Amino acid sequence: YMLPRVVLVPTTGSVLAQAPIPDPPESTKRPSSRARLQFNSEREKHHQARKEALAVARSRLRAARAAAVPKYYIASLPNLKHLRDSILEADIRQQCARKLQRTYRGFESRSLWNRLSHRLKTKRIQAEHVEEQRAINAARRKAEADCATKLASRFKAILWRRRL
Repeated sequence: YMLPRVVLVPTTGSVLAQAPIPDPPESTKRPSSRARLQFNSEREKHHQARKEALAVARSRLRAARAAAVPKYYIASLPNLKHLRDSILEADIRQQCARKLQRTYRGFESRSLWNRLSHRLKTKRIQAEHVEEQRAINAARRKAEADCATKLASRFKAILWRRRL
């Protein structure tokens, strides 16, 4: 049966190993009393160091708490508190209304911008398409005119040859 164990150095408390260490075989003798005394003394040193560290931490915490004591006190008057709360509530309502109006105006202007930019983009795309079609048609007309000119010149040449 393997148990995961952590071996600690008594003076520093750092982890030496964090792997499963096999249980010793049953035939192993118990450690001698001298080894047990040495282990116990090291363990006591470790506990003593830990106690000292805790005492230092506690004293620092006490000092921090003592420094955190308020130097002045706030008087709470119910009527004044109610008046301040009502003014604060009115301010919060006005801020909320302004935020809603700004949001709605922002939505309106954003949607207007989207519509206009979409319209302009569509116009630009259509204009580019029309320019392409006009260029294609102009090239076609030029080719037809060139072909007609060649045909007319050849036909005229044939007529001149026949006449001569």
